[in-house]
Amino acid sequence: TLVPEDLFSDSSAREILSSVEKIGEKPVKHIELPHYKAVLVYTGEEDRVSVLVSIIEELNQISHYNKLIAHLEDGYIDIAVATGEKLLMLKTFKASDPVTAQYFIFASTKEFQLNPELTTIYFHGEVSESVKDDLFRYFASVENI
Repeated sequence: TLVPEDLFSDSSAREILSSVEKIGEKPVKHIELPHYKAVLVYTGEEDRVSVLVSIIEELNQISHYNKLIAHLEDGYIDIAVATGEKLLMLKTFKASDPVTAQYFIFASTKEFQLNPELTTIYFHGEVSESVKDDLFRYFASVENI
């Protein structure tokens, strides 16, 4: 979960994360994201976290005001949304099929009032041409980053 850096402390990391998901006795870790004045607090696989950090870094490379990056892999979709220099969302959802993944993409655009017709969706990593074609009907552009 993302926490504003002003509200984060090492001693509160477990409490913060346990308020949004069941973590049990898993070790809690964090990564500072100074560009967005936030801290990513997490448990779990380092590989998944490294993908999220890469996505955040890629947001900085996009010149558009509205920024949307998605990553599909192993039954999950990671979605990052930013406007200007403000990171609005970085979430991972279970998405076992392309239709479910598209649902979460559209729900994200709706939640943050991004007009798909004016928004380019960027994919981190490879995505099938059929998924790109489906999304291209709604978004200004669909590209790999």
